[in-house]
Amino acid sequence: MNELDAFDYVLPDAAIAQRPLEERSSSRLLVDGDAVEHRHTADLLELVRPGDVVVVNRSKVLPARLAARRHTGGACEVLLLEEVDPGAGECWRWSGRAARSTRAQPSR
Repeated sequence: MNELDAFDYVLPDAAIAQRPLEERSSSRLLVDGDAVEHRHTADLLELVRPGDVVVVNRSKVLPARLAARRHTGGACEVLLLEEVDPGAGECWRWSGRAARSTRAQPSR
């Protein structure tokens, strides 16, 4: 098992937003405090206290998970991580692994 295996989990496609909501303040927000709460980003000002730090992630998701075949014929998955030298052509840093089975996974 490598260090990244601890972060691997099954996430159904239906649970992944395909486009942002028109009303962005309606986006859901998972709050993990004394108890886990499901809120909305419009509630954020109620949740932040003096001394708290808010980190804003302005990154964009790149649709970069590719299904591929190994030279042996086995299925694999390649994840493009970052373009090595933008403007110099299509050269990417990537990670790959054998493709997982699509069988239903037991719920936890």
